[in-house]
Amino acid sequence: MGVHPGEGRLIAQPQAAPLAQSLQQLQQKIGIHFRDPGLLLEAMTHSSFANESPQLSPRDNERLEYLGDAVLQLITAEYLYKHHPGATEGELTQTRSAMVNTNTLAQLAEELDLGGYLYLGKGIAKGGGRSLKSVSYTHLTLPTILRV
Repeated sequence: MGVHPGEGRLIAQPQAAPLAQSLQQLQQKIGIHFRDPGLLLEAMTHSSFANESPQLSPRDNERLEYLGDAVLQLITAEYLYKHHPGATEGELTQTRSAMVNTNTLAQLAEELDLGGYLYLGKGIAKGGGRSLKSVSYTHLTLPTILRV
């Protein structure tokens, strides 16, 4: 059970044991142990699941997705800036855009099978939501920022 920093709202309820087991498997698979498993639950919770099952995961990943996108952009920009000192601003921007785009991130998310660990609502899960680029790619950025 976790509490989001700065808030008193529970992220995971005690009856969420199956969720915890799945998140434990994900941590083992990616080789990262999260200090706050509640944030990982939040990161892997689609808004459709949070709406249907607020007793299991009342928070969805949208705010973390926003933060993850910004952090990934910053990390990529810093890396390119340091490793390509002769590149122009336009070249750096184009390279960053190629590295941090939906297709690239969706491919990496698919390789890690992140879609299999997403908590989706019944409708989106039945509609093939685990394989949709728009649903799965953003979850790649979340573990990057949450492991600290």
